[in-house]
Amino acid sequence: MKHKSFYIYQIADIIFTSSCRSVGMLLAWVMINYHSLKVELGWFITSSWAIQVITLILFSSLSERFNKKNIILLCVIITSISLISLNFDHNLAPFKLGAVYIVTSLLCIVIHQ
Repeated sequence: MKHKSFYIYQIADIIFTSSCRSVGMLLAWVMINYHSLKVELGWFITSSWAIQVITLILFSSLSERFNKKNIILLCVIITSISLISLNFDHNLAPFKLGAVYIVTSLLCIVIHQ
């Protein structure tokens, strides 16, 4: 295979981005259906978007200094630990899930740098 690293990176990126979207859909479903927190959901989405923009601006100059493979591995580990910690909690508290959503969306932007 001629460009093996490129294909591995693209597959990892697709999987990670899909998992970030899944956490966002779970957050929206829990906050609307179980807790009726539509305004708070809007704040989580707005905060996530603002943090993504700030991270995109800050990391645009720093991205060349880091190894892409290490960044992907670190982001996947942090997201996995966050989701596993939610699994052991057995309580879909909207603010914990929202924090995981913000972290995963931030890490998704870091990977795209």
